[in-house]
Amino acid sequence: MIIGSLKEQSKDETRISLTPEVTQKLITKGHAILLEKGYGKTLYISDTAYLNTGAKVLETTDEILSKSEIIIQINPPQIQPKQLKTCKLIIADFTDSHTNFAPVKELHLELVPRTSVAQPIDILSAQSIVKGYMAAIYALYHAKRIAPQLITGATTIKPIKALVIGAGTTGLETAAFLKKSGCKVTIADIREEAKNLAASVGAEFSLTSSTDIATILSDKNIIISTVNAKSIITDKDLSFTITHAVVIDTTKQSINLTQTPTDFHFYRNTHFERLAPLTASDLFANNILNLINIILPSPDVLDLSADYIKPLQI
Repeated sequence: MIIGSLKEQSKDETRISLTPEVTQKLITKGHAILLEKGYGKTLYISDTAYLNTGAKVLETTDEILSKSEIIIQINPPQIQPKQLKTCKLIIADFTDSHTNFAPVKELHLELVPRTSVAQPIDILSAQSIVKGYMAAIYALYHAKRIAPQLITGATTIKPIKALVIGAGTTGLETAAFLKKSGCKVTIADIREEAKNLAASVGAEFSLTSSTDIATILSDKNIIISTVNAKSIITDKDLSFTITHAVVIDTTKQSINLTQTPTDFHFYRNTHFERLAPLTASDLFANNILNLINIILPSPDVLDLSADYIKPLQI
């Protein structure tokens, strides 16, 4: 199969879909790989590194789009379906896109089932691990104090108190890193079963609904929301927050502020994984390798019939 991939078109995207290592493995499997010139530039990977794997590096997007049978991207490309002259399938994360490539088939990576059998292709979970790690690092960098408790000749330094909202993959990774750094960590979640998840990373647990979230914010130095729900925290809730606190939203809407805060640091980033693009790209590419091995049992056979592949098709 001829597999093509373009440079990501968003100026904010730092990741790539195919690393040289994964490209080599796909070529060994009998696939041809077409890449756009400068494909790995955001990671300082040269075209030569890809050429050495046996991939072809082409000058224009039109060349790749007109020759490829499968297109793999992190984000759907801004192209016209008529450019896809031989394309059978586009694979991408369509979370932030309403692009439709009909009649070309699409595999939506954001729809991978959260099941054990689908774990090798669970791109969102893998990216969420990096997102949580980098959100914690960002918070610690911008905190006005160090994380761990210290007993010194001068005084005893108390540890940072951190609140992580949500016990999903991102939240657990965030909490785990903060805990390892010496913070006193609490995970808040509306699910009783999340208590065991919090304990697994050494965090305390608070069974909290959106109506009483403010009661656990007041003494926290770091607050990180990882729950993709609307307006969990508002200006009123944060009015009780410690001055100089670091407040982070890893989603589009869970922290709803109507004005710019002046007494705490607020930052929203829905793609913290882009701050560690080498690791994120390595994970993404290997998830893609696993996916290709499933849907292409041989280089000339495309099979989308697996039970955990069907939900990805729209």
